[in-house]
Amino acid sequence: MKQSLDFKILSQPTETTCGPAGHFVVLSGYNREEKTVMVADPFHPNPYSESHHYTTSITRVLCSILLGVLTYDANLLIIEPKRMKQET
Repeated sequence: MKQSLDFKILSQPTETTCGPAGHFVVLSGYNREEKTVMVADPFHPNPYSESHHYTTSITRVLCSILLGVLTYDANLLIIEPKRMKQET
């Protein structure tokens, strides 16, 4: 017999609701001259931009990563294309 549980999984819990939460972004580009990073963010509504894709300063990105590391509140996954072997 199947039973259903009466609860919601919220993307951002409030002080009265608990449960799993999470947020991720993809850093998809970097402009060296302007020192900006292209961000793809699936969270909507997004407090930083009306779009899912936006640019932000490298300083903001680095500080966000460091804050996550310092508070043990984040994971960082780096995905790179496979390097081609050079013929010798």
